[in-house]
Amino acid sequence: MFLIGAGASSASAGVRPLEGDDPVPTMIVLDASSSMLNDDAPGLRIDAAKDAAIRLVETLPSDAVVGLQAYGTGTGDSDAEEAAGCKDIKTLVPVGPLDREALVSQISEIEASGYTPIGNALRAAADELPADGERAIVLVSDGIDVCAPPSPCDVAKELANEGVDLTIHTVGFKVDADARADLQCIADATGGTYADASDAAQLESTLETKVTYAITGYDVEGTPIRAVEDPNSPDLATLHPGQWTDTIDLSDHSSADSETTIYYALEEREGWTQYVAVTAVYPTGVTLDGSSAHLRATVLSAEGSACGEATDTRTFATDSTTPLTISIAANCDDPALLQVDFSQELFPPDMDIEILSRLEPPADASGVPAPEERAVEAPTARSETVELDGAPSFNGAVEITPGQTYRGQVLTGETRYYKVPVEWGQQLSALAVPAADGPTTGVAVEVWDPMRSALLRDYQVWDDADATPLEVATPEVVRYTSDTYHLDGFYYVTVAANGAGEPVPWEFELTVDTPGDVEAGPVYDLPTPTPVATQGAQDPDAPAPSDSATASPENDSGASSAVPWIAGGSVVVLGAGAGAWYVLSRRRGRA
Repeated sequence: MFLIGAGASSASAGVRPLEGDDPVPTMIVLDASSSMLNDDAPGLRIDAAKDAAIRLVETLPSDAVVGLQAYGTGTGDSDAEEAAGCKDIKTLVPVGPLDREALVSQISEIEASGYTPIGNALRAAADELPADGERAIVLVSDGIDVCAPPSPCDVAKELANEGVDLTIHTVGFKVDADARADLQCIADATGGTYADASDAAQLESTLETKVTYAITGYDVEGTPIRAVEDPNSPDLATLHPGQWTDTIDLSDHSSADSETTIYYALEEREGWTQYVAVTAVYPTGVTLDGSSAHLRATVLSAEGSACGEATDTRTFATDSTTPLTISIAANCDDPALLQVDFSQELFPPDMDIEILSRLEPPADASGVPAPEERAVEAPTARSETVELDGAPSFNGAVEITPGQTYRGQVLTGETRYYKVPVEWGQQLSALAVPAADGPTTGVAVEVWDPMRSALLRDYQVWDDADATPLEVATPEVVRYTSDTYHLDGFYYVTVAANGAGEPVPWEFELTVDTPGDVEAGPVYDLPTPTPVATQGAQDPDAPAPSDSATASPENDSGASSAVPWIAGGSVVVLGAGAGAWYVLSRRRGRA
């Protein structure tokens, strides 16, 4: 129910930005050993690799955080140079904000001549990446490690066993069976992916796909908070309105019957509706193997019983890494606790979750029409398109304009997020059609409401011979009186492609529309706002609350009518025409 600010963003034609906060820091490692002088790419392999890398740099999103290493540039490949050659790994551009000029300059000067120390290069690349958070390496090699030990697969396993949140993706350029097995083992050990490239054109395409896949990933955002496993614990933390993050220890999941249950307290306001969304983020590049893992969330009353129907369960698919989201609303008299259950042994040892908490005041809906079903046709795709990839998470979802057709790309095993404002009286329809041939895979378009509740889904198997368009449309007008479509604000449209292992792209065209005349919403019964003095028990290492208002068009859900919610400990009143917003008491975190 928030629409903060007005107007929609778009991208210039020919530009495909990657939207979303905090891209994954990524080190690109290029093989410049003497075998890269083979003339079969066609042309020299090293020239093909350099051309592919330069084209990649030219298309990287402006917010990418990348670096460049190369091995084999400083020695020859004679026996006398082996000791030096196996240490010949150079950081040409340190990992940092994208510097296209520096990257292109360094790539252009690479000359192939030496050894292939893949294991040592992986360790050197890992050392150059940040010490904390998600990180990635993309390695391009045309041969086997000639400097082992350490074997590159053993190095990858050591990095994984050290608990380093590092994913390694590998590309084999004209490799034989032994080199392919090594590169596949590296990727498997870290939850990464492997791909073959047999010529210059395939190398260019594969390298772009790998790096794009590496630097994206669900952006977990919010104020840190810590759950407890005992609801009576004195350390029970309170989920005041806002967005929160937690990392849950699931290391004791040793069997299919194992389960971990955690609790948070909820802020209580008599007569107000409590909305809670829990998003569990499975690690990028890691897929389930032959089974499933379940997530359940329940709002409990003060007596410990389920609060009406305020419970939901979702299951991770075995072939998808799409984050799992549960959204529930509780309007019972005394919602007191949020209980979250993780079941099955296939969760990772540490699961990152986001919790979105909102409070809605009671309202007078006497002037709002009754719910109304209305048939809506799929939007018509426009001949002129705007190149625009979606974001890797709800948090950075790219705002799109109704009536515009966007051309984007989704890799198998990922989800791309877009958002569109929907006001009282409107509906939402979306159409996704393939824009180019792609692999045989299941593709889905889904619609979510402002509280991340999954509403609509169309799924089809796309392949080169038959790619049925995907169509979704809300069957009801968005009105406060509707049971399902009762929230106005930013709705999310996601495009997801199933698939485990090697990520491959599907290009698609997405068009959305919001038919219907804008109408009045309910009148809210607002008390005089009372500042919230504390945000409850939380991570003691978290930064102190800021006294400044942090609501912004980029970070908040929207409200198209004058709708107040409690957000981040504040009453937020949002005006319609100008999109005005006022924060009447202190807030913190990203709501």
